[in-house]
Amino acid sequence: MSEKTEKAGYILRETMAPFILEYASEKLDEFGLVSIVEVVVSKDYSYADFYVSCQTNAENLPKYLAKYAGEIKSMIWKELGARKSPNIRFKISQNKNEVWDILSLINEMSNKYGLNKED
Repeated sequence: MSEKTEKAGYILRETMAPFILEYASEKLDEFGLVSIVEVVVSKDYSYADFYVSCQTNAENLPKYLAKYAGEIKSMIWKELGARKSPNIRFKISQNKNEVWDILSLINEMSNKYGLNKED
């Protein structure tokens, strides 16, 4: 992966993550905590693969988010002023260790500060 495509992936991740996480939060009870682990942009900028993870029902998350790929592609064009927006694909993150490290850290912080307790 070239430095330019890595930078493009980073920019897409940072700018589009809030929108994607908002879509995923509509199904919070089905997927639990959702995160975007990585964005990989193809050499010719025609595709952007968003690698996602969640606590439960991971195999259905990419299918669910794929419904919003067109909207996200339009947002990329508007937000970044790109001449051409890549086609968006969602895939399950294969880096399980990193995902579980993040989730365990979040759970640890939630327990420490009492964030997961119902009032």
